[in-house]
Amino acid sequence: MKHNLTLHDCLSLLPVRQLRALAASNSIVLGSAYQRQEWIETLGRHLSSTAHLQRIITSLSHAEKNALDMVAASGGVVAYHVFRTQFGEIRPWQPWRKQGEIIKPWTAPASPAEMLFYKGLIFLNPWQPGPGEIQQVVLPVEVVTYLSAQKELAQKQHAFHILKRPGNPPDILWHLTLFLAAAEEKEVRLLHGNWLPPEMLRRIAYRTGVDKDRGFEMRRSERYLPYLAFIHWLAQSAQLVDHNDVLQLSPRGWQWLAQDAPTQWQWVWKSWLTGQNEAAQRVGFGWGSITSEARAWMMRVLCQWLDEGQIRTLTDTVSWLKLQDDRERFLQPWGVEKDITHLLLTGPLWWLQLVELLEDSAGEMLIRMSHLGKWLACGKERLPEFPDRQRAYADPKDNTVIHVPVYVFPDRLVRASRYVQWRKSPHPSYEFHLQLTEEHIATAIARGESLRQIESAIEGILGQPISHRLSQKLRRWGKKGKEVRLRRLMALETDSAELMAELRRQRRVRKHLGDVIGPNRSEVNPDALEPLIQYLQTMGWYVNSPSEKKTGGQIQQEEHNEKSAISLSQAEAGFLLAAARIFQALGDHVALPSALPDGLMLRLQAAISADQDAAASFLADATMRRLEMLLQGYDGLPPWYAAQQEMDPLPVLHEALKHQKRVQISYWLPACGQALERTVQPYFLEKRGNYFYLTGYCFLREDERVFRVDRILKANLAPVKEDNPKRKY
Repeated sequence: MKHNLTLHDCLSLLPVRQLRALAASNSIVLGSAYQRQEWIETLGRHLSSTAHLQRIITSLSHAEKNALDMVAASGGVVAYHVFRTQFGEIRPWQPWRKQGEIIKPWTAPASPAEMLFYKGLIFLNPWQPGPGEIQQVVLPVEVVTYLSAQKELAQKQHAFHILKRPGNPPDILWHLTLFLAAAEEKEVRLLHGNWLPPEMLRRIAYRTGVDKDRGFEMRRSERYLPYLAFIHWLAQSAQLVDHNDVLQLSPRGWQWLAQDAPTQWQWVWKSWLTGQNEAAQRVGFGWGSITSEARAWMMRVLCQWLDEGQIRTLTDTVSWLKLQDDRERFLQPWGVEKDITHLLLTGPLWWLQLVELLEDSAGEMLIRMSHLGKWLACGKERLPEFPDRQRAYADPKDNTVIHVPVYVFPDRLVRASRYVQWRKSPHPSYEFHLQLTEEHIATAIARGESLRQIESAIEGILGQPISHRLSQKLRRWGKKGKEVRLRRLMALETDSAELMAELRRQRRVRKHLGDVIGPNRSEVNPDALEPLIQYLQTMGWYVNSPSEKKTGGQIQQEEHNEKSAISLSQAEAGFLLAAARIFQALGDHVALPSALPDGLMLRLQAAISADQDAAASFLADATMRRLEMLLQGYDGLPPWYAAQQEMDPLPVLHEALKHQKRVQISYWLPACGQALERTVQPYFLEKRGNYFYLTGYCFLREDERVFRVDRILKANLAPVKEDNPKRKY
């Protein structure tokens, strides 16, 4: 969708107060007399000048540039309700407000959208939509033209283009998250205990966008899909998943999902350096024989060769690495046709975003070190700016549809993946539509999961409580998972109904029988199998006794124990270890009915690696922290807000009390289920029990109020006013 609104047209949409706000934000002096048309002409000349646009756009933050690029990629116009879910609200200037302070949004923009608006880069059309009108975010034609010219100039200055990595978006952290979500979504049985089945490969290729890459051809084996095989290998090397005929997430996988982006990258980098050579060789990677020491040496040498952002040809880089390799670390394996150094540069190092590959106008391949590579491998770059993680968005027309942006919280996405059907989103702002279905909810309930657990997963990805209507729908779907059940039974069967009736008349037989299954079949208590067989034999009835091999009701239990002992994986042992630690920690709060068997913890620890042991401790500690907060009556922030709390408000409150300044707080109200913005003149802080409380004058309520500090999402100092209210007593 495109438009032809000029900057003059966009300014004409604004009321007078917003024209004054734009002038103040950009230090533009307007005439003293009110002449609207003259003000629009003055603002238009300044805001459309090349010097102004260059100065403003180059000073934008990463998030603000992303917001500007999104509108430009959509043809210069995008729906405001879609734009604000990802980049925030735009607050109008309201100088007539009597309650609280007169907020000047351009002095402290609350969102990337607000920053772009008060710098004159985007506008709202219409300013105040009427009934049935859709408000849109618009880029003036002058800004679109400037951005296009800058893009063309950059391409002319650099006579090469950057090669696109696999997938859309080409981010291997996001692809790893989708891989783990696919493993958690349903049981994945590995072929021959190692290989992903074709259905799993198709699912990952579709969700990562690899299937849309140029030259991609879907195959049935990982051997012919190197990038998907590399994601699988990386997850296995980082111990995020475990193999035991079934692909399953490990405790370490859940721990990785809960980390921030820099920590996740460090884990991935370490896994690449220490990755499993046997697994890489089995998949057929040509570089699979390269040792961990050789991988680390290669990155150290590349940091010197590609220092200071130098761009070199790929051929020269390969030749230089071979010249520096005095210990023959990169000997060409037998049967591998391509040079393994070339394979490493154009494969794992490129996929991991450590290097960038380019192509010049003559078609020659070039290479340079990326910012991420300089930070991870070289230690010469400050921490890169990673995209902010977003929450998902419920469809306003269908509450069972969840729109998921690209950089959603990974642990929440994986946790919710068990209850939804995945579909690609047609909208450019979102990556997926997740559809809650009766089949997924009922299946989860039938597996033994609680409805509250399902609701918590959905609330976590949405970042807000679900509606009452959706809760009722989930409860109705959940009943479908409880109406029919499957269970194993041991039955006594006779040739005729008359013989069964005669047996049931015998008291010593009847007490060992359960429900009647049919005219000649009755359920048998497995624990009473042996005495029942003995009595039948004394009465002259002989049966095929399974007790010749096993005794009584222990048959199924021993078979189950034997099967569990064979199939117990590291991931399963890790979860059992976490559960055992939670059981032990419960002893601090309640009297346990029994102690854990001697040596159980040691045997479980011996069955897993040190990293999985640390991950099990992480899961147990996180669970006990939540339980202890509930036992102490903690009802501060709900889980979806607690994870998003931006700061500790206490230092700001102490500063405000010290200098007698007002604070602007975002305060969570449990009764309303939302946060409200308030301006407060603090009087004092006090601690009652385990919580701090702030007493102060609330300008929103125009009265003295008490606030629990752990419910304050964020706090900022506000300018001191002369008419600070005094206490009533």
